[in-house]
Amino acid sequence: MKRIVLLAFWLLATLVACSQGSSQSIGGTYLHKGNSETIELNADGSCVLHQDGREYRGTFQKQDNTLQLELGISMSLKFNIQDNELIDEKGEHWARKP
Repeated sequence: MKRIVLLAFWLLATLVACSQGSSQSIGGTYLHKGNSETIELNADGSCVLHQDGREYRGTFQKQDNTLQLELGISMSLKFNIQDNELIDEKGEHWARKP
C-alpha cells in the first residue's frame, strides 16, 4: 500500500513540474516581424497581446509544439512553436525578444 501511495505522489509531482516548466520555457516577449504588435507570455500562464494600440489580457497553454492563447470571451489564437519563434495561423512569424 505504501508503494502505491508513494508512486502516486511521485507521478503527481512529476506531472506538476512538467506542466510548470512548459509555461516557463516559452515565456518572454515576442515581436511580430511585420509590425509593432507584441505578445508577452508570463511564467504564471498569463499573457498580454498588444495590437493596434489595444491591450488584450488572457491566459495561454502550451502542448507539444502548439501554443493556444485565450484572450477575453471571444478571442482565441493558435500558434506553432519553432525554435524561438511563434508562427500564427496566417503563417506570420513572431520572434522572441532576446
